[in-house]
Amino acid sequence: MVKKIAGLTVEWMRILKNTDHPMSGYVPALIGAWESGRDVICREAPHLLFAHITEGNPVAFVDAIIALTHFDVVAPAFDIGTCWAGFVAMAATSYEPLQKELGLPAGRKCAYAMMFGKPQYKCMGSQPKTPCDDLEVDLPTLRKQK
Repeated sequence: MVKKIAGLTVEWMRILKNTDHPMSGYVPALIGAWESGRDVICREAPHLLFAHITEGNPVAFVDAIIALTHFDVVAPAFDIGTCWAGFVAMAATSYEPLQKELGLPAGRKCAYAMMFGKPQYKCMGSQPKTPCDDLEVDLPTLRKQK
């Protein structure tokens, strides 16, 4: 299913070639990579997560992004890797064959998409931070400098 959605996204990109769409300059390289066997759309991800919203709700898009962000932040704790699927999300907002493939209920539209699956690389964490009790801060001096 992910491969089919990626293919429909490439079909959408073919329509953008030689238009005034902001992506038109980038799509030839993306299409070429796809045709040479490289999945530059979904990066061989096994799964896609779509946040869909009620059409006509002015704040629903923000809510969808917040929901996906929560998934994105929590996923590594469950050994799940994520990647925002911007190309797919753009295509899903305007390309009817992709919209039909998604099968969203009537009155709903795709807000954004995210790829997920077993991560290719393990995140080793951030560098150790200096403990706060080792820092010396003179608050009265800081207040006087304002």
